[in-house]
Parts: sequence; structure tokens; C-alpha cells
Amino acid sequence: MTELPITDKWVQVPFVILFTPRSGSTHLALLLNSHPSIKCELEVFATMDDNVGPFSRMDQFREIGSAKNKLQDIYIAGDTPEILAAGVKFQFPRQFCSYFDILHYLRKNSDRIHVICQTRENLLKQVISYMNLERIWGNPVHCSVQTKAQLIKLYVDTDVLISRIEKLERETEDLLSCARSFPNLINITYEQLIYDKTATIQKVLAFLNADTFAELSSSTFKKTPDNLKNAIANYDEVHSALCPTKWSRFLID
Repeated sequence: MTELPITDKWVQVPFVILFTPRSGSTHLALLLNSHPSIKCELEVFATMDDNVGPFSRMDQFREIGSAKNKLQDIYIAGDTPEILAAGVKFQFPRQFCSYFDILHYLRKNSDRIHVICQTRENLLKQVISYMNLERIWGNPVHCSVQTKAQLIKLYVDTDVLISRIEKLERETEDLLSCARSFPNLINITYEQLIYDKTATIQKVLAFLNADTFAELSSSTFKKTPDNLKNAIANYDEVHSALCPTKWSRFLID
């Protein structure tokens, strides 16, 4: 008896969340995981450098094809018929560069795989959020932070800040360009998810052919204050450095 192609064993809607760091991807994944018909894996393909914390998974996928096999396992329906959509997070650019076989597999099966591309409009806030993440994982004093009020304001080197914003802008543009090659694509931003949550989630659920009336929840919370004056110790210096540049639009809270 001929065995069915692996894709014939997949759930109805296999998907992947392509994202840049600190764009709200974990918040989105947890919201989707709270849906009775959706399963979304989190940091399955995290590399040593994806986070400053202990999230490396690369040792699990050193054998050729093992990462691709893991992705196939995620998409297989198995013994959970109630799961109609299954997916995973996949970070740009680090995981793209670490797992070429995953990217090749996604493209090879682009007619079946639904792509959610998640970015952030305010690149300044995105960089500050990532700097805070580095600080939390690098300093034991901050590792137990439970609320944004517990996080001391961040002192920022303005030259480093501008360099990282420029780098993030290029990465975001590259990700959006890559995502456009997938026929089943939806683009969302951090801002849409946070400030227009209901409409954005309903849009994503409809994209995944899931019930749009389910109540969804997430355990994530913002560690970095949304108001940059409350997040950056030398805000006036940052403001002066960015005002003459195109990045000045990110200073608006």
C-alpha cells in the first residue's frame, strides 16, 4: 500500500509566523494557542543569538533534515482532530540564516502554508524593547521583573541606537520583501495587534479559517513603558539626536 504524501497528513491550515524580534509575535502566538482549534509552537527554532536568555534549540537540529522533520511534525494532524490550524514562529533574520532547509521547505509548499508576517511600525520602540530584553537576561537583578514599573529606565548610547534602528529598518524591509513571495499571506503590525486587537485577531482567525467568535487570551505583558520618556533615562539626549533625522517620527507617543 502506497503511503500518503506527508502533506496529505497535515492539518487543514498549516501556518508560520514570520517576524522581527520584539514585534509582538509571542503575544500573537499565545492568543492563537488559546483558540480551541489552533496550535502554535513558540521558540522551537530559536538559536543561541535569538535571545540573550537560555532559549537555544540548535543542538536538537544538528542532523540534516531534522529541522524540516520537526516542522512536518508540527503540521501533521495526528490524534487531535479538533486542531484545524497548526503553526510555528520563525524569526527573521537569524532563524532564516540558521535553518535554510526550513525556508526552502516553506517556499516549496507555499501553496499550502499560510504566512502571517508580523512587524512593528515604531522601530525606535522596538529597539528599546530589545535593549531591555538584553538587560533583563544579562543582569540577574532584572530577571525577576514582573511589571514595567520594576524596570529601571534605560540609558541609551545614541550612536548605537541610530545604528540599530537603521539595521532593523533594513531587516524589516527584507522580511516584507521575502513574505511577498508567498501567495497565502497576511501582514499585521505590533501596533494593530495592541491598539486594534479585536479587529486584527478576527482578521487573523479568518485567514486561518478559524471561528472568529472565540474568546482569546495571552499571559504576556509589556515590560517596557509605551511612553519613551518613562523608558529612557537620557530621553532628552535621544530626542535631540533623532530630531534632525527621519527617525524623529518615532518620538511621538
